[in-house]
Amino acid sequence: MDKERLKEQLDILSSSATDGFAVSYIHTDPKVDTLFNKDGYGLYGRTEPGEPAVFSDEWWNIWKWFSGECAQRGLGIGLDDYTVAGLETAIIRMNWILWISLKDIKESWR
Repeated sequence: MDKERLKEQLDILSSSATDGFAVSYIHTDPKVDTLFNKDGYGLYGRTEPGEPAVFSDEWWNIWKWFSGECAQRGLGIGLDDYTVAGLETAIIRMNWILWISLKDIKESWR
């Protein structure tokens, strides 16, 4: 989906009983994806990185835009905990981006 299509979908969802989203990624299989999981994998296997790869610069740009669009519509957004487990740097960066997004939205309401 492109940004315009995502905005249309968010508009539809914000007028429904939906109040937020949990972004989820599939798990890899530690028995099949042995090289990807060789350094440990938690309970169910490491998160499949996706495209763009989760926590890459491109991913953060999309996350910042999408979380801002959600906030403008009063929708919450978060990541499933297994995706961020053990990624302290990612969590700090996500909180910083969310704080900046909310600050920008608050200033635009004035």
